[in-house]
Amino acid sequence: MGYGVPRPGFWNSAKHLSWRQKEGAQSQKLQDAFDIWQQKVGDITFTQTLLANVAVDFEVKTGGAISQWSLDKKTLFLKGSETLGATLHEVGHLLGLSHEQDRPDRRNEWYKNSPSWELEGAVKRGLKLAVYGDYDQDSIMQYPASKYLLMTEPSPGDVTAVKTINGW
Repeated sequence: MGYGVPRPGFWNSAKHLSWRQKEGAQSQKLQDAFDIWQQKVGDITFTQTLLANVAVDFEVKTGGAISQWSLDKKTLFLKGSETLGATLHEVGHLLGLSHEQDRPDRRNEWYKNSPSWELEGAVKRGLKLAVYGDYDQDSIMQYPASKYLLMTEPSPGDVTAVKTINGW
């Protein structure tokens, strides 16, 4: 069902999150991803603003992975060529989800023997990740990236995990 930060999550039950697009970010793709999460979760709203005091900032970062989320929960770096699925995946991080294949009960042998950069980073920061329900092979947070790049919505397990993590 999901894997992510322990309750009460990043947002302490806040249901209205504002976001700002910094230079170069793709606002329509971001808005589409927020609309989908909002429709699926049902208890949250995302509002674009120009104000500096926002819940989430988006900016373009070159090089490296397709995208990256900041551990302070406030900045999401997008490379500029994300698919809707990749953007949904990164918003999943902002809502408290971690990579599904990093769970202790992961199934794929390749993942069992591969390092988890996300898990290692969480441990370094003293953050313990929590398991929510059964392993979700259909999660928007499940690698390989080729899978979620083609996805157009989070799984029911993703939605349930986000609601549980954030108390919605």
